[in-house]
Amino acid sequence: GRVDGQVKVQGYRIELGEVEAVLAAHPGVQKCVVLVVTGQLVAYWVSKAGHELSAQELRSWLAERLPAYLVPGRCVAIESVPLSANGKVDRSALSALSAKEEAAVAQVPLPAADSAVVAVLAGIVSEVVGVESVEVEANLLELGVNSVGVIRIANRVEQELGYRPPIEAFYRHPTIGALAVAYEEHRSSEPVEVEAPKLSTELLREPEEREAFKKRRHGLRAGTPAQKQIQLAISEAGKTFRQAHGRRRSYRQFAQAPIALESFSNFLSCLGQTQDSGDPQYLYPSAGSAYPVQTYLHIKAGRIAGLEPGTYYYHPAEHRLVLLTADVELEPEIHDPFVNRPIFAEAAFSIFLVAQLAAIAPLYENARDFCLLEAGYMSQLLMMAAPGFELGLCPVGGLDFEKIRLLFDLENHHVYLHGLLGGLIGSQLPPASAESLNPEDWEVLEL
Repeated sequence: GRVDGQVKVQGYRIELGEVEAVLAAHPGVQKCVVLVVTGQLVAYWVSKAGHELSAQELRSWLAERLPAYLVPGRCVAIESVPLSANGKVDRSALSALSAKEEAAVAQVPLPAADSAVVAVLAGIVSEVVGVESVEVEANLLELGVNSVGVIRIANRVEQELGYRPPIEAFYRHPTIGALAVAYEEHRSSEPVEVEAPKLSTELLREPEEREAFKKRRHGLRAGTPAQKQIQLAISEAGKTFRQAHGRRRSYRQFAQAPIALESFSNFLSCLGQTQDSGDPQYLYPSAGSAYPVQTYLHIKAGRIAGLEPGTYYYHPAEHRLVLLTADVELEPEIHDPFVNRPIFAEAAFSIFLVAQLAAIAPLYENARDFCLLEAGYMSQLLMMAAPGFELGLCPVGGLDFEKIRLLFDLENHHVYLHGLLGGLIGSQLPPASAESLNPEDWEVLEL
């Protein structure tokens, strides 16, 4: 730890005072201290008179208000905070208390898990850690498993066993044995599946039926002879506008040459703030001028000149990219295997529109609806701007954002809304015509 209370745990720079402030806000906590013990956050608390609190209650309280990496692995109840001779917190005494608790916990064996399940988990962890074998009760965090490794383990467990271990639970009990027990508990508590009632309209699955349905154009309202109808003319100005934006379409193929950073910067500037003083203004509207929808990106290695691979936050007021997780590639499995995964394979970058609900919820009851509208405005603006810089975008649905959420250092109030894949429009790609203004070219944005 450092004198100023800032420490580094699992690759994250953490202010211990930030965790203590949230813990102290609990109505049943009188005093609290947060330390790092054997590479793990540990919270010590003194309960107020008349309040009986459990460690699980406090962890849940913290998990609702802090990102997963800030939630202490253990919470220890104490009668009073030990002080040194000069009146400061006696951290060595608290560490000794934690060591005693660990020894006591170690003497209580976990429930036995299926040996076959343990073998599968051990194989997954060994691959991620890069060693031949890992002890069932070894602390995986101490073996060097970082936040990216945690995501890889969770993804592999979900693929192999159909169960995704919660990230918060993993940080609290980072062992193969605890993973196996959690899986067994999940399997035993799974509800019996009940067939969902059928919708009033049958879902069309055959490609021919779907195409015939679209051609009937049910989205258009037919007029009647009794209704007065006025034919509207399109002037040269209108035709010029349509031609200028005729390249707006969903691009599903991309050239593999690197994108110039200048072009990429100019492209992102369409989301940037256009006024430096007074109320911020943008090229798209937002309910109450709150602008709660944030833009995150993932850049592949070597695909944008001058940018290292990793995840980024785009700061619209300062027009800059903030690196969040360096040198990381996204797993193709987050995308649908038949439609979007091949597009992702060619794409140079991914864009994720994420709502920070804390920035709008105090203003509106239906905050998420307004965020979805804003994401739609932003997506259309991006798709209109991209071709002007020889870039193409493809909106994607069905993206499993939870598998990569930890890479973006998000809070509990962050909600993923929509994603797009993008890349360089190659000269070998078929040119887009004015017909691409047809709304049928869009992928579905699921609300």
